[in-house]
Amino acid sequence: MDLAAVARQRVVTAAAAEAAQTSASYNSRDYDSDSGSDDSDAPPHDLDSESAKALLRAYVKNSLDGVRHGQRAQYYELLEALTGLEDEAPAQDKLLMLEVLTENVSSMNEGLHEALLQRVLTTSLWRCSPEVVELLVAFCINLVVTHTGSLLQTC
Repeated sequence: MDLAAVARQRVVTAAAAEAAQTSASYNSRDYDSDSGSDDSDAPPHDLDSESAKALLRAYVKNSLDGVRHGQRAQYYELLEALTGLEDEAPAQDKLLMLEVLTENVSSMNEGLHEALLQRVLTTSLWRCSPEVVELLVAFCINLVVTHTGSLLQTC
C-alpha cells in the first residue's frame, strides 16, 4: 500500500470539494482582475508531515473500526503495509504507520485484530532497526496499559 498515494487521493478529494465551495462563493463576489495572481485558492499538492499524519490516523482508525462492521479491505491493506518491518532500513511510511498504530491500540480487539497483532508482535527485535525496536516496545507498552493487562500473554 502506498501511503503517499492514499494521502494524495484524500487531499485531491478534499481539494475538489473545497474548490467547488470556493467556486460558488467566488462567483458571488466581485473580482478585481488587476490585483495580480493569487495562488491561495490553488489546491495543495504536497502535504506537510502533520497533515499526512492526521490522514494516516484517520485511515488506521477507520481500518480498525471497519473490521467490527465486516469491512476488511482497508484492514488487509493495513496488514500489507506492515510487512518488511525487519528490513535494515524500513521505509519512512512503515515507521509512521507503526507509530500511528501504537497510538490506536485502544481500538484493537484480540479476536478481531489477531492477524495484525501477530504481524506486529512476531517481529524479531534482533533483526530490526533501532527505530522499529523503539516503536515496537512502545506498541507493547501501550497495548498492555490500554487493555489493563488482558493482552499481556500476547506480548
